[in-house]
Amino acid sequence: KTLVINIGKKDGVEENMTVIGNEGLVGHVISVTDSTAKVQTIIDTASSVSSSMSTTKDSIVCKGTLDEKSALKAMYIPTEANVIQGDSIETSGLGGIYPKGIHIGTIKKETKSDFQSASCFFFVYTLEIFRDGYIIMKGD
Repeated sequence: KTLVINIGKKDGVEENMTVIGNEGLVGHVISVTDSTAKVQTIIDTASSVSSSMSTTKDSIVCKGTLDEKSALKAMYIPTEANVIQGDSIETSGLGGIYPKGIHIGTIKKETKSDFQSASCFFFVYTLEIFRDGYIIMKGD
């Protein structure tokens, strides 16, 4: 899922800038015109965000899912990780796009499929992206 916001190059917006809403991470800028910017949201199925769980600091990867519009899938969870329902997920700072410590969502439920040897967790993406104002952040 992508969205277009009404600020662009004339406002100092550049590709790969982080977009944050009132409640956490929205995504990053993928293209810019003089007066608009296109944002790839983290709920896009093509999006992956290097993340960590707030209580254990275990590294995970969050991906958009087709299952629910406001859910992300937490993947590559270490087998020894202690995942707690209600735990907060935040960006890890790895991967070069998102700075460390930006809130993403909260662990909701665990699922296993016949094709997965490991668990994956779905979590609630807490941001109503179409109602919020945005902050555009320039990376380091």
